[in-house]
Amino acid sequence: MTKVFKFGGVSIASADKIKNIIHIIQAHQSENLIVIVSAIDKTTNALEKVVQLVFENEKVAGLSTLEVIYDYHVAIAAALTIDKKSLEIHYQKVKNFIENNKIQNYDFIYDQIVCLGELLSTQIVAAYLASQNE
Repeated sequence: MTKVFKFGGVSIASADKIKNIIHIIQAHQSENLIVIVSAIDKTTNALEKVVQLVFENEKVAGLSTLEVIYDYHVAIAAALTIDKKSLEIHYQKVKNFIENNKIQNYDFIYDQIVCLGELLSTQIVAAYLASQNE
């Protein structure tokens, strides 16, 4: 039987909380396990604000908000002594999209930006888990 664990929101909102979920995962490592990581607490809402700003052609404000979101994730990664390189790659892709996007389709903009929450949190959790298994 496979177990599915889903973590996100408040359960991964800090380095200590991520350490806690890693302990939970490690306690079940001998089992068939699927781990799903969603965005860190309030990240999706913050990214939806970025989407709205970009859609309203307020790119500077959108980029500023995006940077705050990114910095929060980088701080968690630093507290876990994780290299931020993989986080930066995802951040730069979204930043470049915002700077260069000419398509005024809300759903398209939403899809390009909001996914960053899951990408960043998954990278943090996966990198920390890997560092604990070295």
